[in-house]
Amino acid sequence: MRLLILAALLGAAVWLVLRSLARPPGGARRVEGEGTPLVRCAVCGTFVPRDAAVAVRTDGAEKTCCGEACAARLKEGRGEGA
Repeated sequence: MRLLILAALLGAAVWLVLRSLARPPGGARRVEGEGTPLVRCAVCGTFVPRDAAVAVRTDGAEKTCCGEACAARLKEGRGEGA
């Protein structure tokens, strides 16, 4: 009986380790658009698909935002941790 319990615990531990290794860093999961490149919003840090991001040019550099609200914040100078 002890051997059966030990085998079950060992199996569960191996399953948890393999499951955590299969996940991208930070625990993020991709459900849809597996091959879609993601970009990070310069204001809030949210990752969005590249084709859905809003590009904003500030100080001669192009930055990406997750939407119009964050783009407006960046244009007003309230972006990047503000």
